[in-house]
Amino acid sequence: MLSSAGWGISRQERVLGAWWNGERYASNMIDDFNHWSTGWVDWNMALSMLGGPSWVGNSVTSPIIVDKDSGEFFKQPMYYVMGHFSKYIKRGSVRIYSGISGSQNFKSVAFHRPNDNISIIVLLNSGDSTEAVSVDLGNSVDFINFDMTEKSVVTILSNKPTFG
Repeated sequence: MLSSAGWGISRQERVLGAWWNGERYASNMIDDFNHWSTGWVDWNMALSMLGGPSWVGNSVTSPIIVDKDSGEFFKQPMYYVMGHFSKYIKRGSVRIYSGISGSQNFKSVAFHRPNDNISIIVLLNSGDSTEAVSVDLGNSVDFINFDMTEKSVVTILSNKPTFG
């Protein structure tokens, strides 16, 4: 199980709303689950505008950034990426094969929830343009075909037992 996803960043890289942090988050989660991780935990859900506090004194990013001076908080792209996983992949879900076709900019991971017979696939398009993707719903007959926006994450729910 991955137990830390905080990345050291410089002051110049700390940009509120930076998509590249969300993309890296999604890519790491997809890769980890595709290599049979059984869970995924980020040790920092919220940090200050300076990327702390940290027990080692480094500066990292997190899904939520808190500005203690103004009392505001900012949900980063990482926060919304995490929702693609935490909202749909519930306890008891089983990792299954995900059959997609498209460019090398796509990554995917799929799960099946036996308790309600729903399958979930999370897709990442890390490319710089909208691209066509095809998702096999498990029988090489039924497909979902769509154009996926550049730099995006999409979650598909299906009542098919597996993805192909």
